[in-house]
Amino acid sequence: MDDAGPIPPLARLKRFQRFGVDGPIYEVLGPGGAPDCAAIRVIESGEELDYSYLRAFADPEA
Repeated sequence: MDDAGPIPPLARLKRFQRFGVDGPIYEVLGPGGAPDCAAIRVIESGEELDYSYLRAFADPEA
C-alpha cells in the first residue's frame, strides 16, 4: 500500500464555498501567505485575502 501521508488542507476544500449558512460565496484560489491559510476571492466584492483553513473547513460548499 502506498502511504502518501496526510491529505494537505488545501486539497480538502471545495473550489466554491460560502461564509457560514447565508454569507457571500468565495472561491478558493490556492495556498495563502501563511501556512495555516488559503488564498480566497470573495465573489461579490472581488476582494482577495487569506482565510484560515480551520474556518474554511466549517463553511458549507456553495
